[in-house]
Amino acid sequence: MKHQEMDALLERGPCCSKFSMGIKAYVIPLTEALIATRYRIVFITPKGGIRLDRLAVLGILPGGEIQIHQKKPAYVIRIGETDVALDDDIVRDIYVKESP
Repeated sequence: MKHQEMDALLERGPCCSKFSMGIKAYVIPLTEALIATRYRIVFITPKGGIRLDRLAVLGILPGGEIQIHQKKPAYVIRIGETDVALDDDIVRDIYVKESP
């Protein structure tokens, strides 16, 4: 069988075009997280050590569980029983995975 004949046999029909394959990211930036979903902090990439220290004082550390309550005008996240408002610049440095 020729190459062109094989391609014609393997063409995808209209039913196949409904399906798509995609891989869901395991770790996402907190900016992409959904409101009211629980997440576990995987890592933080702060611009400096002082910022990391300040986040640690608030309980925002890798392994910690958080939940977003709002995204605008500022991010409000819950850590344990504490609600904290964070600037977009800080939230961009926090990476999370969905908590089981």
